[in-house]
Amino acid sequence: MKVLCCVIACIVLVSCSAKKVPSNILPPDKMGMVLWDQMEADAFTQDFLSKDSTKNLKQENFILQEKIFQKYHTDQKTYYRSYSWYTDHGSVMKDMLDSVSAKKSREREKERLQNLLKKKKLDE
Repeated sequence: MKVLCCVIACIVLVSCSAKKVPSNILPPDKMGMVLWDQMEADAFTQDFLSKDSTKNLKQENFILQEKIFQKYHTDQKTYYRSYSWYTDHGSVMKDMLDSVSAKKSREREKERLQNLLKKKKLDE
């Protein structure tokens, strides 16, 4: 979680003028989701896998990252090219992160409400 906050804070501090996203760059909605999942994979590696001394953290993180690329039908080269473009265009990055953050908040709230409804049904 600390890693996630630090990355977001650093990205928000970078501010440049907004531009239209070039065709060879992942669009904001897709890039936001890939970046979010990448940050979650990094946090998982640091917070959980690091406690298992039998795990090679770099290799485990690489495997997680590759699964994320497959999930979003992209590759490492495209992701890093896109990441570089977004860090050079801070206002676009900020908008993208704000959008993903809001989406994830809505998802968490929906899940929380569903869990409350399930619990209520079980209690009846």
